[in-house]
Amino acid sequence: MDTVAGDLSPEARMQRLLEENVKLQLQHLKTHPSVAAKLATGDVSLHGWIYDIKTGGVIALNEATGKFESVDARYAGEIAHAATHKCSA
Repeated sequence: MDTVAGDLSPEARMQRLLEENVKLQLQHLKTHPSVAAKLATGDVSLHGWIYDIKTGGVIALNEATGKFESVDARYAGEIAHAATHKCSA
């Protein structure tokens, strides 16, 4: 069960707000007619990332799980797939 925002530290609350804002903005983008059309044809995909200015780290939204994870973990499958297809071409 998710922790109630009031039970979180100020830093954790801010992180939760950042993550929820990214998710919400992606939902807004998906309703824009030109974006929706490109999504429907597979010509574009949307990605939600958060940059931590303090550490220089980036986390990416995994829409399948609804959770944020490191960019390396989030895109490991795509990177491996691209590497395999590049080597076999």
